[in-house]
Amino acid sequence: MAAIAALPPDFPVIDVGVEIRRRYDSLWNEVTRTETVTPEERFRIRDRIQALNALGFSVEEVELTAVQGGERLRLRAFVADRNFHRDLLQNLTGLDAEEAQARQMINEIQELRATLSQKENRSMPLSAAAYRWLNELYLPIVARLQPLADKSSQPAELYCQLLEHKWYLSERAGRDVGHRAALEDFVRLLSRRAGRQAGG
Repeated sequence: MAAIAALPPDFPVIDVGVEIRRRYDSLWNEVTRTETVTPEERFRIRDRIQALNALGFSVEEVELTAVQGGERLRLRAFVADRNFHRDLLQNLTGLDAEEAQARQMINEIQELRATLSQKENRSMPLSAAAYRWLNELYLPIVARLQPLADKSSQPAELYCQLLEHKWYLSERAGRDVGHRAALEDFVRLLSRRAGRQAGG
């Protein structure tokens, strides 16, 4: 009551309730909505996860369901409490990373899990997806990047830089360019940067 008394007499108190409801509805829609993507638009899975992260949510699971004869995929994300990525990544892979980096990597593991589950037509455990991600993506990519990077660069930081580069290339191309193409382009970028530093 004291807070209301402190407001100017012409303050639109009733409008505040309407605005709160509008924001709640908008948030609820973002959290619960499903969308349809083509297999070539898998980069949009990451866009969806990042939109939820920006709202303060962690994504616990991503579900991809084939529609229209398998030519399109219905995407649905399930959210969880925030600030659990670092512990989850360490439990799944043994990797230690900062929270923001861990969130990027867990998001990618979730994306891989959804893709593999859809492809194999069965639910894949998160631990199995994490094992494949670690051995087929993270470790080989870090091994390729570390010799070209600044000595102070940590492996998790390098990998997340590659993910950002992949996202940028995919956005520009309007399709998922894949890890291999992103890695080759990023290697060229690091090689040029190292050459300039050596020459300077």
